[in-house]
Amino acid sequence: MTQALSLKQILERNGHVLCAVAVGKSQARTIPQFFLDRIGAPVFSFDSPNFKADPDRRDVSIVGTALENIRRLPLFVRSMSQIHRAIRLYHPDVVVNFFEILVALYGAFCPSASRMVCIGHQYLMLHPHFVFPELNLLAKWAMLLFVRLCGMGADLRLALSFRKMPNVKRHRLVVVPPLLRGELKNLNPVTEDFILVYLLNDGYANDLADRQCRCPELKICGFWDRTGAPKVTQVRENLVFHQLDDVAFLEAMSRCRGLMCTAGFESICEAMYLGKPVYMMPTGRQMEQQCNALDASFSGAGIWGCEFDLERFMEYLPRHSGNGTQFRDWVHIGESLYPALFEEILKHQASNI
Repeated sequence: MTQALSLKQILERNGHVLCAVAVGKSQARTIPQFFLDRIGAPVFSFDSPNFKADPDRRDVSIVGTALENIRRLPLFVRSMSQIHRAIRLYHPDVVVNFFEILVALYGAFCPSASRMVCIGHQYLMLHPHFVFPELNLLAKWAMLLFVRLCGMGADLRLALSFRKMPNVKRHRLVVVPPLLRGELKNLNPVTEDFILVYLLNDGYANDLADRQCRCPELKICGFWDRTGAPKVTQVRENLVFHQLDDVAFLEAMSRCRGLMCTAGFESICEAMYLGKPVYMMPTGRQMEQQCNALDASFSGAGIWGCEFDLERFMEYLPRHSGNGTQFRDWVHIGESLYPALFEEILKHQASNI
């Protein structure tokens, strides 16, 4: 959703209009209010496949994810109808798909006059130069199959990347810079005496609290989206969790010594842009995040491990060099690259009418 906000800002500055937004939802996630407030277009939601966490709200449950999504298949059929009605209602020139499999399937089986651009860092896995971590071959095959399915119906696949790489014509794949919010670019980073933590699944908070017992003097400011939790949860003197808020999170990132997070693409990119060292701990059994962590480490973001190792991160901080200037230059290329790509898509559409 932050990628969508950023792309909207770039394209609207170049004369394009966002007519509507469709957001996939699940029982585990709600649409953040900040997105609804800022997107500036009609928003409708539809039921969409998603991961299911284990009972401890930590790792991904493979069996639970499969069973839950099979149970919800009738809802997904209804979602396809919703997508079809929306496209017929708004008649967009281009449908932008942020790695949503139902929209991809719709584009493949119900082609319309609209062009489709698929955007996601996951498409970089189709690049011949992409380096995978050690994975079970069956799991790797399944993940690549899912990535290809999410790119079905695409006239163009935009692979968000930490660094510049050559395009791959046979996959209609263009490697593009991360889509980062404009608010991030206006921040003036400083370094204060605390570590920022973001947890995708709030069950990892218990693991973090256990590790912090070994160095209680270390100040940690955490963010989560735990259902029913108060706005601020004081776990102990130097460990506090806040309900996820995009403005407060970015402001804290601009002041922290470093970021510890489950290895989501956007958070890593935001930290790299601000020159903050990152410790990445991929969510258990989420292979995409393992790939993110390895790729980000190659790009100078920081280090990664299988647990929140505070001592290792504190030891690493003085040695972090990063490549903040090079990364920011790569991000800024997007201001001209994205409009040019969309203009090219629209030109091809007009030539086919």
